[in-house]
Amino acid sequence: MANDLIPKHRLEYIDLKLKELIRRYNIEKWPVDCIDLLVRMKEKGDPPVRLLATRSLKDDTDACTIYSKEQGYIVKFNKNKFRYPFVTSADRRTNFTAAHEIGHISLEHLLIPARLKSGMESKMEELEANEFAARLLMPDRLIFSCNYHAFAQTAAYMNVSKAALRRRLANMGRIDMARSQGKRSCFKCGNTSFSAFARFCCICGDPIDSSKRGIRRVVYPVGIPQDRYKRALACPKCGTALDRNETERCSICGTYVFNYCTGYFEPGGSECSYANPGNARYCEMCGRPTCYLAEKYLAEWDGMK
Repeated sequence: MANDLIPKHRLEYIDLKLKELIRRYNIEKWPVDCIDLLVRMKEKGDPPVRLLATRSLKDDTDACTIYSKEQGYIVKFNKNKFRYPFVTSADRRTNFTAAHEIGHISLEHLLIPARLKSGMESKMEELEANEFAARLLMPDRLIFSCNYHAFAQTAAYMNVSKAALRRRLANMGRIDMARSQGKRSCFKCGNTSFSAFARFCCICGDPIDSSKRGIRRVVYPVGIPQDRYKRALACPKCGTALDRNETERCSICGTYVFNYCTGYFEPGGSECSYANPGNARYCEMCGRPTCYLAEKYLAEWDGMK
Protein backbone atom coordinates (compact mmCIF):
# COMPACT_ATOMS: atom_id res chain seq x y z
CA MET A 1 0.00 0.00 0.00
CA ALA A 2 1.33 3.45 -0.97
CA ASN A 3 0.70 5.05 2.41
CA ASP A 4 2.83 2.33 4.07
CA LEU A 5 5.80 4.18 2.59
CA ILE A 6 4.93 7.36 4.51
CA PRO A 7 6.41 7.43 8.04
CA LYS A 8 3.91 7.42 10.90
CA HIS A 9 4.92 10.86 12.12
CA ARG A 10 4.29 12.29 8.64
CA LEU A 11 0.84 10.69 8.50
CA GLU A 12 0.10 12.36 11.82
CA TYR A 13 1.31 15.65 10.36
CA ILE A 14 -0.98 15.18 7.36
CA ASP A 15 -3.93 14.67 9.70
CA LEU A 16 -2.97 17.77 11.70
CA LYS A 17 -2.72 20.01 8.62
CA LEU A 18 -5.93 18.55 7.22
CA LYS A 19 -7.82 19.41 10.41
CA GLU A 20 -6.41 22.94 10.24
CA LEU A 21 -7.64 23.31 6.65
CA ILE A 22 -11.12 21.98 7.48
CA ARG A 23 -11.41 24.33 10.45
CA ARG A 24 -9.98 27.34 8.58
CA TYR A 25 -12.42 27.04 5.69
CA ASN A 26 -15.33 25.74 7.77
CA ILE A 27 -15.73 22.56 5.70
CA GLU A 28 -18.75 20.80 7.20
CA LYS A 29 -20.34 18.87 4.37
CA TRP A 30 -19.05 16.30 1.92
CA PRO A 31 -18.41 15.84 -0.96
CA VAL A 32 -15.81 18.61 -1.25
CA ASP A 33 -15.34 20.61 -4.46
CA CYS A 34 -11.63 21.49 -4.42
CA ILE A 35 -11.87 23.96 -7.30
CA ASP A 36 -14.29 25.94 -5.18
CA LEU A 37 -11.98 25.47 -2.19
CA LEU A 38 -9.02 26.88 -4.17
CA VAL A 39 -11.13 29.89 -5.11
CA ARG A 40 -11.90 30.44 -1.43
CA MET A 41 -8.19 30.14 -0.61
CA LYS A 42 -7.45 32.73 -3.30
CA GLU A 43 -10.07 35.10 -1.85
CA LYS A 44 -8.73 34.68 1.68
CA GLY A 45 -5.20 35.42 0.51
CA ASP A 46 -3.38 33.90 3.47
CA PRO A 47 -1.21 32.47 2.04
CA PRO A 48 -1.49 34.25 -1.34
CA VAL A 49 -2.86 31.85 -3.99
CA ARG A 50 -3.36 32.49 -7.70
CA LEU A 51 -5.10 30.16 -10.17
CA LEU A 52 -4.14 29.81 -13.81
CA ALA A 53 -5.38 27.62 -16.68
CA THR A 54 -2.69 27.19 -19.31
CA ARG A 55 -1.75 25.05 -22.33
CA SER A 56 1.95 25.34 -21.55
CA LEU A 57 2.06 22.27 -19.30
CA LYS A 58 3.21 18.92 -20.66
CA ASP A 59 0.57 16.44 -21.79
CA ASP A 60 1.32 14.12 -18.87
CA THR A 61 0.88 16.93 -16.31
CA ASP A 62 -2.62 17.74 -15.05
CA ALA A 63 -1.51 20.61 -12.79
CA CYS A 64 1.42 21.98 -10.86
CA THR A 65 2.03 24.59 -8.18
CA ILE A 66 4.99 26.95 -7.99
CA TYR A 67 5.95 29.19 -5.08
CA SER A 68 7.92 32.39 -4.65
CA LYS A 69 8.15 34.80 -1.73
CA GLU A 70 7.11 37.65 -4.02
CA GLN A 71 3.99 36.09 -5.58
CA GLY A 72 3.04 33.31 -3.19
CA TYR A 73 1.52 30.15 -4.69
CA ILE A 74 0.50 29.89 -8.35
CA VAL A 75 -1.60 26.81 -9.12
CA LYS A 76 -1.49 26.00 -12.84
CA PHE A 77 -4.02 23.64 -14.46
CA ASN A 78 -3.53 22.02 -17.84
CA LYS A 79 -6.24 23.65 -19.95
CA ASN A 80 -6.29 20.64 -22.29
CA LYS A 81 -7.38 18.40 -19.40
CA PHE A 82 -9.39 20.77 -17.21
CA ARG A 83 -13.15 20.12 -17.27
CA TYR A 84 -15.36 21.87 -14.74
CA PRO A 85 -18.03 21.45 -13.42
CA PHE A 86 -17.37 17.72 -13.05
CA VAL A 87 -19.62 15.35 -14.98
CA THR A 88 -17.75 12.16 -15.87
CA SER A 89 -15.32 10.06 -13.85
CA ALA A 90 -12.47 11.53 -15.93
CA ASP A 91 -13.66 15.06 -15.09
CA ARG A 92 -13.64 14.25 -11.39
CA ARG A 93 -9.96 13.37 -11.64
CA THR A 94 -9.46 17.16 -11.69
CA ASN A 95 -11.00 17.35 -8.22
CA PHE A 96 -8.35 14.97 -6.88
CA THR A 97 -5.65 16.92 -8.73
CA ALA A 98 -6.83 20.15 -7.08
CA ALA A 99 -6.86 18.44 -3.67
CA HIS A 100 -3.32 17.19 -4.36
CA GLU A 101 -2.12 20.75 -5.02
CA ILE A 102 -3.88 21.97 -1.88
CA GLY A 103 -1.95 19.22 -0.09
CA HIS A 104 1.37 20.61 -1.33
CA ILE A 105 0.37 24.08 -0.09
CA SER A 106 -0.96 22.90 3.28
CA LEU A 107 2.04 20.64 3.95
CA GLU A 108 4.42 23.47 3.00
CA HIS A 109 6.33 21.29 0.54
CA LEU A 110 7.12 24.15 -1.79
CA LEU A 111 8.84 26.43 0.70
CA ILE A 112 12.06 24.52 -0.02
CA PRO A 113 13.12 24.77 -3.71
CA ALA A 114 13.00 21.52 -5.68
CA ARG A 115 16.70 21.83 -6.61
CA LEU A 116 17.62 21.34 -2.94
CA LYS A 117 15.72 18.06 -2.61
CA SER A 118 16.76 14.53 -3.48
CA GLY A 119 14.70 12.39 -5.82
CA MET A 120 13.45 10.36 -2.86
CA GLU A 121 12.36 13.49 -0.99
CA SER A 122 10.41 14.73 -4.01
CA LYS A 123 8.76 11.32 -4.42
CA MET A 124 7.78 11.30 -0.75
CA GLU A 125 6.18 14.73 -1.11
CA GLU A 126 4.08 13.43 -4.01
CA LEU A 127 2.94 10.49 -1.88
CA GLU A 128 2.09 12.83 1.00
CA ALA A 129 0.09 15.18 -1.25
CA ASN A 130 -1.83 12.18 -2.63
CA GLU A 131 -2.57 10.94 0.88
CA PHE A 132 -3.69 14.43 1.94
CA ALA A 133 -6.02 14.61 -1.08
CA ALA A 134 -7.46 11.15 -0.42
CA ARG A 135 -8.17 11.93 3.24
CA LEU A 136 -9.71 15.30 2.38
CA LEU A 137 -12.05 13.98 -0.33
CA MET A 138 -12.69 10.52 1.13
CA PRO A 139 -12.41 10.68 4.94
CA ASP A 140 -12.73 7.43 6.88
CA ARG A 141 -16.19 8.27 8.23
CA LEU A 142 -17.47 8.82 4.68
CA ILE A 143 -15.81 5.66 3.36
CA PHE A 144 -17.37 3.50 6.07
CA SER A 145 -20.83 5.04 5.79
CA CYS A 146 -21.28 4.43 2.07
CA ASN A 147 -22.90 1.65 0.09
CA TYR A 148 -20.83 0.19 -2.74
CA HIS A 149 -23.52 -1.75 -4.62
CA ALA A 150 -23.10 0.77 -7.47
CA PHE A 151 -19.41 1.66 -7.41
CA ALA A 152 -19.56 4.32 -10.13
CA GLN A 153 -22.41 6.10 -8.32
CA THR A 154 -20.47 6.00 -5.04
CA ALA A 155 -17.42 7.58 -6.70
CA ALA A 156 -19.64 10.24 -8.29
CA TYR A 157 -21.20 11.00 -4.92
CA MET A 158 -17.74 11.55 -3.39
CA ASN A 159 -16.76 13.77 -6.35
CA VAL A 160 -13.80 11.56 -7.28
CA SER A 161 -12.93 9.24 -10.13
CA LYS A 162 -13.53 5.51 -9.84
CA ALA A 163 -9.76 4.97 -9.89
CA ALA A 164 -9.24 7.37 -6.96
CA LEU A 165 -11.89 5.64 -4.86
CA ARG A 166 -10.52 2.19 -5.64
CA ARG A 167 -7.00 3.36 -4.75
CA ARG A 168 -8.24 4.84 -1.47
CA LEU A 169 -9.92 1.56 -0.49
CA ALA A 170 -6.78 -0.37 -1.44
CA ASN A 171 -4.57 1.91 0.66
CA MET A 172 -6.92 1.41 3.60
CA GLY A 173 -6.79 -2.35 3.11
CA ARG A 174 -10.55 -2.40 2.47
CA ILE A 175 -10.85 -3.19 -1.24
CA ASP A 176 -13.39 -5.80 -0.15
CA MET A 177 -15.89 -2.95 0.32
CA ALA A 178 -15.89 -2.36 -3.43
CA ARG A 179 -17.51 -5.78 -3.82
CA SER A 180 -20.07 -5.42 -1.03
CA GLN A 181 -23.77 -5.58 -1.77
CA GLY A 182 -24.69 -2.56 0.31
CA LYS A 183 -27.75 -2.03 2.45
CA ARG A 184 -31.17 -0.53 1.93
CA SER A 185 -31.00 3.21 2.52
CA CYS A 186 -32.77 6.39 1.46
CA PHE A 187 -31.30 7.97 -1.70
CA LYS A 188 -31.76 11.49 -0.34
CA CYS A 189 -30.69 11.36 3.32
CA GLY A 190 -29.13 7.92 3.78
CA ASN A 191 -31.57 6.85 6.50
CA THR A 192 -31.41 3.09 7.08
CA SER A 193 -34.28 2.73 9.56
CA PHE A 194 -37.69 2.01 8.04
CA SER A 195 -40.87 0.59 9.52
CA ALA A 196 -42.13 -2.57 7.82
CA PHE A 197 -44.80 -0.82 5.75
CA ALA A 198 -43.16 2.59 5.27
CA ARG A 199 -43.76 4.27 1.91
CA PHE A 200 -41.87 7.49 2.68
CA CYS A 201 -38.60 8.15 4.47
CA CYS A 202 -39.34 9.40 7.98
CA ILE A 203 -36.26 11.67 8.03
CA CYS A 204 -36.48 13.62 4.75
CA GLY A 205 -39.92 12.67 3.39
CA ASP A 206 -38.62 11.21 0.12
CA PRO A 207 -40.66 8.35 -1.40
CA ILE A 208 -39.11 4.95 -0.78
CA ASP A 209 -38.33 2.58 -3.61
CA SER A 210 -37.84 -0.76 -1.91
CA SER A 211 -36.00 -2.16 -4.93
CA LYS A 212 -33.19 0.41 -4.74
CA ARG A 213 -30.54 1.44 -2.25
CA GLY A 214 -29.00 4.82 -1.63
CA ILE A 215 -25.30 5.65 -1.58
CA ARG A 216 -25.06 6.70 2.06
CA ARG A 217 -25.88 4.74 5.22
CA VAL A 218 -26.70 7.17 8.03
CA VAL A 219 -28.02 6.27 11.48
CA TYR A 220 -30.10 9.16 12.79
CA PRO A 221 -30.59 9.77 16.54
CA VAL A 222 -33.63 8.27 18.26
CA GLY A 223 -35.18 11.72 18.70
CA ILE A 224 -38.00 11.37 21.24
CA PRO A 225 -37.62 7.99 23.07
CA GLN A 226 -40.76 5.84 22.80
CA ASP A 227 -42.13 2.58 24.15
CA ARG A 228 -43.07 -0.32 21.89
CA TYR A 229 -46.48 1.26 21.27
CA LYS A 230 -44.78 4.44 19.96
CA ARG A 231 -45.83 6.42 23.01
CA ALA A 232 -43.23 8.96 24.20
CA LEU A 233 -41.60 7.96 27.48
CA ALA A 234 -41.65 11.60 28.55
CA CYS A 235 -43.72 14.52 27.29
CA PRO A 236 -41.82 16.10 24.38
CA LYS A 237 -42.92 19.57 25.54
CA CYS A 238 -42.77 19.68 29.33
CA GLY A 239 -40.59 16.61 29.98
CA THR A 240 -42.98 14.96 32.42
CA ALA A 241 -42.47 11.20 32.70
CA LEU A 242 -45.51 9.49 31.25
CA ASP A 243 -47.45 6.67 32.83
CA ARG A 244 -48.27 3.90 30.38
CA ASN A 245 -51.94 4.13 31.37
CA GLU A 246 -52.23 7.77 30.30
CA THR A 247 -54.19 8.78 27.19
CA GLU A 248 -52.69 10.16 23.98
CA ARG A 249 -52.11 13.51 25.70
CA CYS A 250 -49.81 14.52 28.54
CA SER A 251 -51.88 14.93 31.73
CA ILE A 252 -49.84 18.01 32.71
CA CYS A 253 -49.72 20.18 29.57
CA GLY A 254 -52.06 18.40 27.17
CA THR A 255 -49.41 17.74 24.49
CA TYR A 256 -49.95 14.80 22.16
CA VAL A 257 -47.43 12.13 23.12
CA PHE A 258 -47.67 10.13 19.87
CA ASN A 259 -45.82 11.42 16.82
CA TYR A 260 -48.92 11.60 14.67
CA CYS A 261 -49.00 12.61 11.02
CA THR A 262 -50.19 16.24 10.89
CA GLY A 263 -53.00 14.99 8.68
CA TYR A 264 -54.55 13.64 11.90
CA PHE A 265 -55.28 17.21 12.98
CA GLU A 266 -56.73 18.51 9.72
CA PRO A 267 -60.31 19.89 9.93
CA GLY A 268 -62.80 17.15 9.25
CA GLY A 269 -60.20 14.48 9.87
CA SER A 270 -57.81 12.75 7.49
CA GLU A 271 -57.31 9.30 6.09
CA CYS A 272 -53.84 9.32 7.67
CA SER A 273 -53.61 9.08 11.46
CA TYR A 274 -50.37 7.13 11.54
CA ALA A 275 -48.19 7.28 14.67
CA ASN A 276 -44.57 7.60 13.58
CA PRO A 277 -41.22 6.74 15.20
CA GLY A 278 -39.65 9.19 17.64
CA ASN A 279 -37.14 10.58 15.08
CA ALA A 280 -39.67 10.94 12.23
CA ARG A 281 -39.88 14.37 10.61
CA TYR A 282 -42.25 13.07 7.96
CA CYS A 283 -45.02 10.52 8.01
CA GLU A 284 -43.91 7.11 6.80
CA MET A 285 -47.34 6.46 5.27
CA CYS A 286 -48.17 9.68 3.38
CA GLY A 287 -45.11 11.94 3.52
CA ARG A 288 -46.74 14.83 5.40
CA PRO A 289 -44.79 16.51 8.23
CA THR A 290 -45.24 14.90 11.65
CA CYS A 291 -46.50 16.74 14.70
CA TYR A 292 -43.06 16.45 16.36
CA LEU A 293 -41.59 18.40 13.43
CA ALA A 294 -44.49 20.87 13.25
CA GLU A 295 -44.13 21.64 16.96
CA LYS A 296 -40.32 21.88 16.57
CA TYR A 297 -39.58 19.04 18.98
CA LEU A 298 -37.33 17.76 16.17
CA ALA A 299 -35.05 19.89 14.00
CA GLU A 300 -35.69 19.95 10.25
CA TRP A 301 -33.41 17.67 8.24
CA ASP A 302 -31.13 20.01 6.29
CA GLY A 303 -28.73 17.75 4.46
CA MET A 304 -25.98 15.30 5.40
CA LYS A 305 -22.55 16.12 6.68
